[in-house]
Order: sequence, then structure tokens, then C-alpha cells
Amino acid sequence: MLLKKQITLYTGTGGAREFDEALKSHFSSNTWKVGGENRFITGSGRSLGMSGYFTSYEHIDGHHVNVVKLPMFDHGAVAQARSKHPVTGYSLESYRMVFVDQSNYDGQNNLQMISKKGRESMRWCVAGSVVPRGFDSTSSRASDVDGASVHMLKTAGIALKRFDTSLDITCVAS
Repeated sequence: MLLKKQITLYTGTGGAREFDEALKSHFSSNTWKVGGENRFITGSGRSLGMSGYFTSYEHIDGHHVNVVKLPMFDHGAVAQARSKHPVTGYSLESYRMVFVDQSNYDGQNNLQMISKKGRESMRWCVAGSVVPRGFDSTSSRASDVDGASVHMLKTAGIALKRFDTSLDITCVAS
């Protein structure tokens, strides 16, 4: 049985445009067209428009690629520090394409969140003149402030079980 892969492409505006352009270029070079549908071409007569963007692709074998735009690729600290694309002016980080295999292998997710033992979910309060709801009340306080604070901590990471099925592509200007 053939394993169907679920791939998510994380990218910025530049990468999403490149993905869309690659599929449109591929289909425009083929001789077959879908007739009778106005998914891309709108309007009539001499007032025509083109709309619609490819945000996913499904292969004949059932593999599926879904595009997710992440604002950090366009506006994050790395994006602001990288040089600009010579044609569009977008940050080169906007063209970064991270293909993450989110399929299941042997009954387990390829992409998993892992937590440090004992630090999966820690929660505590610093009681002042009041004690927050959900916490034990005692006569001792840690602060003389007319209030309290609640703190939470989780130590975790992401594990990619089969890293060789994913891909990280960066754009470089020459």
C-alpha cells in the first residue's frame, strides 16, 4: 500500500506567489484546459479579469501539499535583517519555503510536540493582598501589593521523526 503524504508548505508572500506561479506555468504549458468554468477568468467581452490562487496541490498518488503563509517570513526579525529580492523588493526570507511532512508513519505522527519531564505544564501564583482564584489561601503573602500574579511555564520542543522527508529551501540573490 502506498503511503499518502500530508505536506505543509510554510512560506511568506514571496514563496506563496512562487508556488502559485509554478502551478499556473505548468498548467498553461499543457494543451488541455478546463472549459465552461470561470474560476480564473472573470468578466465578459473586453472587460476580463483573472482571479484565484493555488494554495494546495494534490498528486495523483494522493500526496497533498497545503500552503500556509506565515507573517514571520514577511515581517519577522530575520525577514527585516535579510536583503531584499531584486525584482519584488520583498525580503528574501519571504521566499523561504519550508516543506514539513505531517504524515503518519507506523501509527505515529511525524511531527510531534515533546515536553521535558516534570515541566509539561507548571503554574504558580505570587500572592499579594489577594490570592487568585484556584490557588490555596494562607495567611502568608509574597508581596505587599494590592493584587497578585499568576505564572505559567512549559518547556517543550518539536520533534520531526523522519527529518529526511521534509525540506527547507531558501532564496539567495546573486
